Amino acid sequence: MIQFQNRQIQLPDGAPVIVSRILGSIDGSTVRQFEEKLLGFLGQGVQHLIIVFSQVNYINSTGMGVLVKIADKFQESGGDISLVDVPDKLIALFNMLGLLSLIKLSKSEEEAVQTFYKNRSQSGGSVPPQANIAPKPQEPPAHHQPRRTVSKPSAPKSSAVKTRARSNSKRKTYIIRCQSCSSKINLGARPKVGTYRCPRCMVVFKLQKNGKIHFQK
Repeated sequence: MIQFQNRQIQLPDGAPVIVSRILGSIDGSTVRQFEEKLLGFLGQGVQHLIIVFSQVNYINSTGMGVLVKIADKFQESGGDISLVDVPDKLIALFNMLGLLSLIKLSKSEEEAVQTFYKNRSQSGGSVPPQANIAPKPQEPPAHHQPRRTVSKPSAPKSSAVKTRARSNSKRKTYIIRCQSCSSKINLGARPKVGTYRCPRCMVVFKLQKNGKIHFQK
C-alpha cells in the first residue's frame, strides 16, 4: 500500500513546486501507481518536484528504476526533482547503485527550493519581476524636440465657393473677334447656340450648332 500527501509551494520567481510525501512501500504492487502519480504533475505544468522519503519503508530495484525515469522526465521538461529526508539506509543503497549522480538529495525542502531556483536562474528559466516593467522613455534632447503639428482650420463654406468659382474661371473660354470692330468678344466657357450682339459696335452674330459664327451684314 502507498499513499501520497501532496501540497504546492512556489519558487521565489513564482514557479510552482509540488511537495509529495510518500507513505508506505514502493514495490511491485505500488510502483506503477507511484510512477503515474508523480509523472502526472508534469501534465499539470509542474516542472519541479520534492519527494519526501522519511516514511518510505521499502523500495525495490524496479522502484529505483522508476525513480530515475521520473528524474529524467522532469529534467527533460526543464525542471528537476529532489529527495528530502531520505533514511540513511536508503542513501547507502543509492550510493552503492550509483544513483546519487542521477538523483539529487536535499537536507530540507528549503534547500531543495534554493537549488531549483539557482539552476532555473542559471538556465534562463526565471524572469526577474523587474524585467517585465517597461523602461521609462527618455525625453529627447532639446535640439531634437519634435515639432508640434498645428492643424489648419477647415476652410469655411464661402471660401469653398470662391475656390470653385476661381477654378471655373481657369477653364478655356470661347473668345471670338468681331468682324465689324475687331474687338474681342468673350462668349464664356459653354456658349449656347443662338444670337449674340457685339457689346462695342452692336453688330449681331449667330453661333451655330457646328460652332461656326455668322455675322449679319
